[in-house]
Amino acid sequence: MLKLQEVIMKITIPSRENQLIELENDRLKLQIDRELWSSSADQVSFEDYRNWRAQCLYASAKQGRLKELPPEVWLLILLEAPRTAIYCPCFSEFSALDWVELLKRHPQLAEFCEDFTLFLCDQITSIILSQPKLLCCFPAESVDWIALLQQDAETFAPRCPDWRFSAEEWGMLLKASPQLRVYCDIKAWDASAWNIVLQSAPYLFQECPCVSEWRTWQWTELLIRQPQLAAFCRCWKNLSITEWAELLSVQPRLISYCPNPRPPAMLVGFLISSPESAAYIKDWSCFSLYDWLLMLRNSCDFEPHCNCWERFPVSYWWNLLFHQPDYIERCPVINQFSEEDWQLLCRKHPLLKKYRP
Repeated sequence: MLKLQEVIMKITIPSRENQLIELENDRLKLQIDRELWSSSADQVSFEDYRNWRAQCLYASAKQGRLKELPPEVWLLILLEAPRTAIYCPCFSEFSALDWVELLKRHPQLAEFCEDFTLFLCDQITSIILSQPKLLCCFPAESVDWIALLQQDAETFAPRCPDWRFSAEEWGMLLKASPQLRVYCDIKAWDASAWNIVLQSAPYLFQECPCVSEWRTWQWTELLIRQPQLAAFCRCWKNLSITEWAELLSVQPRLISYCPNPRPPAMLVGFLISSPESAAYIKDWSCFSLYDWLLMLRNSCDFEPHCNCWERFPVSYWWNLLFHQPDYIERCPVINQFSEEDWQLLCRKHPLLKKYRP
């Protein structure tokens, strides 16, 4: 293979209709070149080869041989050879996405960007995270400090000009970067702010001075996000049926904290929709026969917990077998079903015919 200094790269300007084809060919050539150079006996690094290509592109741009190329080609040239920027005639035609790609790789090209207001908030964040030195280029009101601090607190905390964030924002920040606590005035938080922050940063719970001020709906919101704090709740008996339903739909294990001597209909309905939660019920004695009928006919998962089989009336047994025929072996009142009862049962479950007296 020829040595690096002996290689001559020829740059041709493709016709307008073939520019995209030529562009793709150039990409493929670059990939092939990389493979060739990486296997070269001369052990020339691909980085050296790229530097050489950049020098060739710069020389061609200086000679004016690239000025007719379209913006999409110039974008590739600038990504590979940023020194050619002084000869680029189409900076004004670059889109925000083009500039994001350029600035993330070559921050020195910022001097050629005439409008830093054209970027979306997430694009600005992406650029600054890659090139923190460009922070000063963007309007202060367009910088998402929450996103920057969440992803790189060490770099951007010293540069943050204003720490007056909302409780929701502090929750997100302290969850991602606990070390930022030194920048927040927790003494200024009221009961509502504390509740919101703890939903994201529960490790601060022991420092909260206003737990006793929370209402039941605030406890509900907190426990939905942080169920491990349930042991500190002292208002279980005050939760409404709606709050219990909302809480248990997300955290079924907390059903064990239900203090009602008789679970409300909501609780039975919840168990029916979530049978696996039965493992967290401490006391089953408070359920009525009708409660058991509703639960057992919807799921066999409740069978191990039921201790009132012998107390079911005939009508309950028929209803239960109609929905769950597998309970037939437990039924002590088979002989008390009427002829019509058996007809309906066997029509629904033909396998029950063998149990018919």
